[in-house]
Amino acid sequence: ENGISKDSIVLMTMCKMNHEMGIDFLLRIHKKILAIDPRLVIFFVGAKDTLSNKIRKLSNLNKRISYSFNISAEKKPFYFSCADIFTAPTIGNHACMGIANIEAMMTGVPVISSDSGGHSETIEDKHDGYIIPLKHDSLDEDEFLKRLKSLVLDENLRNEIGLRTRKRALELFSNEKIVDAHIDVINKFI
Repeated sequence: ENGISKDSIVLMTMCKMNHEMGIDFLLRIHKKILAIDPRLVIFFVGAKDTLSNKIRKLSNLNKRISYSFNISAEKKPFYFSCADIFTAPTIGNHACMGIANIEAMMTGVPVISSDSGGHSETIEDKHDGYIIPLKHDSLDEDEFLKRLKSLVLDENLRNEIGLRTRKRALELFSNEKIVDAHIDVINKFI
């Protein structure tokens, strides 16, 4: 649907296309990201916002940058299933638990996320993915590129971490687990 080759390695993010979600970080270092491997594609998925036009323009100049804005909730699983690596480079604390991280983990995709909000509660660093520290209101670029490169160039590592992300997501974040946790909290106060 988006013209991404089946041979591609897809780095996907799903969020609002703005600064707080780290989209400008990905745009700023897109050449370094794409230099890791000629099969690598950056796929921006989510709600239109202040950086949507920049993504559109960059996509017109580079076929390895793709986007899909304002997708329906019903289509989200299909987008996650085409990702090989997911990233949530958010800044600030509004990331909460990183629901997009959990959705990616449910599909068995390794996650590279910032150390903002509740991401470090969702992902166990170096086990289910990577938590990248923030430096000066942005991700540590060198650390991000190092971790991304390890996942892109080592398919076995990517698959192993992907299996662990799915297992963790099912153990901690399935609807059943979350409902049970809420019932436990409610029962403590009854």
